[in-house]
Amino acid sequence: MTRRILIIALILLCVPALTLGMERLQGLAGRYGEPTGGLHQGKYNNSIVLNATSASILSNPTGANSVMLSGTVDFYVKFTSTNESAKVPGVTITDGSASILCPYGTVLLYALDGATQISMISQTASTKVIMQYFK
Repeated sequence: MTRRILIIALILLCVPALTLGMERLQGLAGRYGEPTGGLHQGKYNNSIVLNATSASILSNPTGANSVMLSGTVDFYVKFTSTNESAKVPGVTITDGSASILCPYGTVLLYALDGATQISMISQTASTKVIMQYFK
């Protein structure tokens, strides 16, 4: 067990951390350098209130590489650079263009992979979404 913890700690230390102007995305360490399974808080945080009738499209901050999302109810997200709107699925979509479900009660971390915008929509009015960006 101790050997596994040491190996995990070495992996975390050896993997190059993402260099961020906001905040580096990195694991937390305890008093003796052991991994604790957490992340430092993002330095660039947004909160948005979604409505149920139209998608909101937000520009990502310059230099952001990843975003952590959580909401008060289920919502859908689409990563884009072309003002493409997220949609609540109403039919089967098999061409790869469907929006991603972000279920209530989860915190999801996504790489932006070059997307300059995030579009979000919910089936429920007044859905609150928190976004923490990391570089």
